Amino acid sequence: MVDCVSIIVPVYNTKKEYLSECLESLINQTYKNLDILLIDDGSLTETADFLDMYSQKHDNIRVIHKKNEGVSIARNVGLDNALGKWIMFVDADDILPLDSLEKMIVEHSADVMLGKICFNWNGSREVGDEQYDIISKETDVKNIKQELIKSALLMKSKTSSVGAIGAKVYRKKFLEDNNIRFEKYIKLGEDIMFNIRAYLNASNILVSKDVVYEYRINSESVTQKYSDKVQTMVDDLVKALDVNLKERLQANYKREYNAFIIYQINYMFIKSIFHKETSLKHNEQIACVQKILNDSKYNESINNVELNLLSSRKKALVILLRTRLYFLLRLLYAL
Repeated sequence: MVDCVSIIVPVYNTKKEYLSECLESLINQTYKNLDILLIDDGSLTETADFLDMYSQKHDNIRVIHKKNEGVSIARNVGLDNALGKWIMFVDADDILPLDSLEKMIVEHSADVMLGKICFNWNGSREVGDEQYDIISKETDVKNIKQELIKSALLMKSKTSSVGAIGAKVYRKKFLEDNNIRFEKYIKLGEDIMFNIRAYLNASNILVSKDVVYEYRINSESVTQKYSDKVQTMVDDLVKALDVNLKERLQANYKREYNAFIIYQINYMFIKSIFHKETSLKHNEQIACVQKILNDSKYNESINNVELNLLSSRKKALVILLRTRLYFLLRLLYAL
């Protein structure tokens, strides 16, 4: 009998159109031994009822309703309740090609298995992660780990998905034995932190050239929306630097770690502080920026990051932060 795969899907008020397409792509997988866990993260009654309807129709779908606490806790609840030997995470507005799990599971067995993601930009599709083709030829697991961790931290392009949670299959026992879970207080890069822990601890890793996941750019998803919780985001970013990964990354991946911190700051500026919908006045924006700079851990990365590792916008960001030209930041993020 083929091994059971638990697919964990956090759901928070996802449009029925997207949610239905996602669930149908799971139900109709050619790999049939599935345990589909829908984690309702405090959705409206309409969405919650829609999930229950699917559960009533399909024996391999379970729904867990909980209060809204964010995607990291929702995924952890899924891990706590998963029945399968293998774990896969799928976002509620994404889809799996129908042979995804058959490609990932049937012929292979590793602590972590990675496939490629197809990015759907409003109908225009692009397959990312060209480095997979190179890494997949590597046989030394130490070299594979190093390349994956560097790629996850650097995120060189919008189609870089080594750090993303999609298109990965994890051995459940491996996650449990190494206590690999999502940090509940990290709102930026929680999936990257999860994957880096997995890469660091894995005894064997498989990197496939197959496209096994379709990521749809949805303007209404949580990752795309403006957040008005600026102070929380700043505080969470400081906490993220205190996780036990920090010393290991700084010791072995200092260059990439510094670039990752700049990415985090840039993402927070885009999503919140300098977002076009922000209600913050200019002096309030500057106060948020200064809070970040007042933390020595951020200053270390800002002052030491190698600019050649960064995109043009992030290079400009670092230069403005180093020279304290805060008044130009609003202009940078208006471009």
